[in-house]
Amino acid sequence: MKITNFTRERRGDRTRVAATVMWEDSPRPTRELFFETTGAFADSLSSNPNAFLASCIMPALCHGERRVAIDGQICPDLRHGLTTAMNLLRHWFWPDKPLVAIEGRLEADGAGCRAERRAAFFFSGGIDSLATLRANRLAFPLEHSGAFRDGILVFGMNIESDPRPDMFERAVRSLTELSNDAALSLVPVYTNARSLDPGMDLFIKASHGAILFAVAHAFRRWNAVSIASTFDIPHLTPLGSHPLLDEHYGSCGLRIHHDGITLSRLEKTRLVAEWSPALQNIRVCAANWPGPNCGACRKCITTMLALEVLGKRQHAPSFPLRELSPALVRQIGVSDLEQVVAYEELLGPLRRLGRVDLAKAMEREVKRFRGEAGVTGWVRSIDRQYCGGSLATLKRAVIANRVAQA
Repeated sequence: MKITNFTRERRGDRTRVAATVMWEDSPRPTRELFFETTGAFADSLSSNPNAFLASCIMPALCHGERRVAIDGQICPDLRHGLTTAMNLLRHWFWPDKPLVAIEGRLEADGAGCRAERRAAFFFSGGIDSLATLRANRLAFPLEHSGAFRDGILVFGMNIESDPRPDMFERAVRSLTELSNDAALSLVPVYTNARSLDPGMDLFIKASHGAILFAVAHAFRRWNAVSIASTFDIPHLTPLGSHPLLDEHYGSCGLRIHHDGITLSRLEKTRLVAEWSPALQNIRVCAANWPGPNCGACRKCITTMLALEVLGKRQHAPSFPLRELSPALVRQIGVSDLEQVVAYEELLGPLRRLGRVDLAKAMEREVKRFRGEAGVTGWVRSIDRQYCGGSLATLKRAVIANRVAQA
């Protein structure tokens, strides 16, 4: 893969930096990769080769490129960090893939360091990012260099989202009101970095963190950027944003922080619910983001259940008021580990609240997701708990033997 032809241009009220990305070993189309922002932040936007390198490295690894050759100066810290990140992701997901060589001129010592000490965080309006903002405001005085001064809102980064630009602009206006309350500048950013591989698999496993950190590198405005965690420490799982991974996308001038791993989902929701402006502006609905919450998808229902436990659902106008019933829980089911973790944390509080009906329905859906429903599920549960999975191992061995003899 080659990254060349760095450009900068003004397009109406926006400024864009771009580069040409050419694949060498994978039959994929040449693309112009860009980062774009509005006039208020244009002076901070730069054609930083580090940004384009961070965007391209994981698609290059996934699709078997032998190298990424970049026509520009790159930070040696970032180059070393990306090699570590590739090793981690290979260990987690792609043990047979060779590492991608990184070729480019190295920056002189200190060349990429930022003169200003300015901290920012990635701001989506979801529970995780709102909790990161609230925790930061409670931990740091506003004049401290660790206090967030900017929230970075990136268009098109959700796995599934509303792609209409006008919906994003509405979200910018709405979240600007919240940002003003928090003494924060909201920085809107537009990029097509996902177009290098728009599929969901690479995005979840490896590239969603890399793209966000690439955005941070494209601005010479911050020396520290934080990303909100998805899971707390007991439930950490390999993902494209992870505390073992994220810091390796930093450089000598930009530190990356993975924030919030000490807080469970319910604890994060409590932080948000205790801050009225944030409670008014929660945005968790994946399909409609950055638009209004639908109140019917798994993320909406999970968040509404948490707000119910906290006694705050009636005060959250960003969700439609509807009955939370066992039928609704059964209708949406359970589809991923994030939902399992959130549900299991809510079971006890819901029972104490007198909503045993909801707790039982949620428990059944979690068991169904884990394959623990019925007698077969009971045997699997006993095997894991008391036999260390040896019965399942024996079953697989018997099946493999039968196949071999067939």
